[in-house]
Amino acid sequence: MILGVVFLGMGALYLWLGTFMSDIKSPGFRGGFRQMAAGTQQALQTMKTMAPDNTNRLRQFGRPAIATVVAVNTTGMEINFTQMASVDLLVTLDGHSPYPVSITMPLHNVAGLGIVKGGALKVLVDPDDQMSVLIEGPAPVSSGGS
Repeated sequence: MILGVVFLGMGALYLWLGTFMSDIKSPGFRGGFRQMAAGTQQALQTMKTMAPDNTNRLRQFGRPAIATVVAVNTTGMEINFTQMASVDLLVTLDGHSPYPVSITMPLHNVAGLGIVKGGALKVLVDPDDQMSVLIEGPAPVSSGGS
């Protein structure tokens, strides 16, 4: 008898909340699933660029370059409960004019590497894909002719 009252009470609560929730505008199941699928594709692309095989290959064959940080923004995406950030760079590679690259990486790596807008970074550029770069760390600061 008591269980019946509890279940009846929960059903009434659900119906009562439903009247308030109906005013909320949402993309619904289809829109939500589309957003989830798009987010999943973005996460998979990010994880591909952070894969150990790619990192090891860049460390072995990458061409050294200097990149200037143009912008740092959070993406709103999380991978394994880790917030991700988008880092926009202007890469200067010998023999090429500077070109923009955007990297998505864990936010704690951005802080740990000291990446700030306007800062200079040492990067390794993939010889087969110039849009694939690995940040090694801050670029050395040149002293002004003492």
